[in-house]
Amino acid sequence: MDYLPYLIAGVVILVLFFAFSGGTEKSKAVPEPEQPSEPEQPSQLEQPSEPEQPPEPEQSSSSTIRRSKSPAKKGQYIQVKGQRYERSIIELADDLSAHGTIDTNGAKRLWNEALDGNGVTDVEQRTLQHVVRTYQMDSAAKAFLCSKTEVQSSGDGYYAMVGNTKVDRAMWDSIGRRANDGKIDLADAKKIWEDALDGPGVTETEKRTIEKALENFNVLPAAQKFLRGKLAAF
Repeated sequence: MDYLPYLIAGVVILVLFFAFSGGTEKSKAVPEPEQPSEPEQPSQLEQPSEPEQPPEPEQSSSSTIRRSKSPAKKGQYIQVKGQRYERSIIELADDLSAHGTIDTNGAKRLWNEALDGNGVTDVEQRTLQHVVRTYQMDSAAKAFLCSKTEVQSSGDGYYAMVGNTKVDRAMWDSIGRRANDGKIDLADAKKIWEDALDGPGVTETEKRTIEKALENFNVLPAAQKFLRGKLAAF
């Protein structure tokens, strides 16, 4: 039989084919079943942002942050060795002396400072005298202020004679100091009347002293009216 070898060869080929394909399938790894993937979490950009909270105000510590206090207002007067002086005149004298010796122009500025209100008060007179004694100034400046602030005493004793009239010496000298600026104004007149009332009442000598002052000093009209009215009513 001539076809038998061909039949055998065909069978062998089939056996080898199946044997080879079967081994190959077995050698392949069986894939594991896929696990269901977890749902993707939204990214931070996709998540709704929480509203920003306003920053808390910083608490100021009293040990680190202190509110600045406004400077206390200075008083009108200053105490120097227990004596009361006019602050503005002392401060001006300090400023003038810081640039050297006080000259006549500086002395005139000091005098004008004393004249800023209603005449030159006793405290202002005393302050200018303190400046003359204490601060360095040239001879002309010193002479100018001395002529304004120093009134020579009319002498010793309780009374003084002005012409043929006997007056109260201390009161007369006080009136003279008030007239150093060339006039006696209403404020000066009120001070003069207060001086007359310092005792149990206005004496006849004190009344004569005021009358002589009205005759001898440059008493402004308002001051004259005030003093004459007081004298007439007393």
